[in-house]
Amino acid sequence: MNAKLIPARAWATARMDPPPSGQMLRRWCRAGKIPGAVRMGREWRVPADAEYCATAPAPSPKTKLMELIYGRRNQAA
Repeated sequence: MNAKLIPARAWATARMDPPPSGQMLRRWCRAGKIPGAVRMGREWRVPADAEYCATAPAPSPKTKLMELIYGRRNQAA
């Protein structure tokens, strides 16, 4: 994906009225509901042309295995 990455809050402000809270945006990024979302430092960035997907993609077998071994909260972000 060659789209410019912008802060998640700026993306939400441009695409939604009213924009969701910062906490909700972080949840969506973590869950994969915004394709192409990347965490840079303490901030989530998303492609400028990204679309919100109501259903997240199925977790990969590796992710499921890590969840079983380490628990849901202790995965590396």
